[in-house]
Amino acid sequence: MLTELRRLALLTTTAVLGAGLLLWSPTAGAQAPIPTAPTAPNFAGLSTAANALAGRLEEDLVPLRQRARIVDQATAHGLPASVGLAVWAEARRVDLDPWLVVRVIQVESGWNPGEVSSTGAVGLMQLAPDTWPWLARVTGIQGADPRDPAQNIRMGTWYLAYLRRQHGSWDAALTAYNRGEQGLRTWVVSRGTSRSGYSDAITGRR
Repeated sequence: MLTELRRLALLTTTAVLGAGLLLWSPTAGAQAPIPTAPTAPNFAGLSTAANALAGRLEEDLVPLRQRARIVDQATAHGLPASVGLAVWAEARRVDLDPWLVVRVIQVESGWNPGEVSSTGAVGLMQLAPDTWPWLARVTGIQGADPRDPAQNIRMGTWYLAYLRRQHGSWDAALTAYNRGEQGLRTWVVSRGTSRSGYSDAITGRR
């Protein structure tokens, strides 16, 4: 009886190695893992994935919220929502910050598409009479009317992006937009900088 108990004990001897229980089997001649319960779901991993998805969705919503706020700006000045949508779409078309275009419109015309300056600049973005015909050609607008908000915005945003490429900084681009490219050169010679009160007003530095 004692011998039989010892044999049974040998058959069921276990050893704890590392983090798991191992069973010694004389027939297998090796230590075999004791079956364990199924692994619990990785809730931490699921939470991380959910947070990443929420972050991507939030990023996708940013431009939509921006577009809605720009539309609100236009409608608050009595203009149709399509004008705000045009600002957003045309700015993105030429890789500009739509809010920079909004600030140009606010400073130039106060959202008045019928605005005409003493020098003959016209419309929301105050396009000069010697500039907008050229802008109409390069932007492909047939029979352009700078008093038309959508056309004015397309020409004005293209011109801003062009000036930024040509002159390398927003100070220079905005001063040129305000004074003309010859006016920019004169300003830099007399002041030693391309920064101006106009560029400060548009970029929010004052």
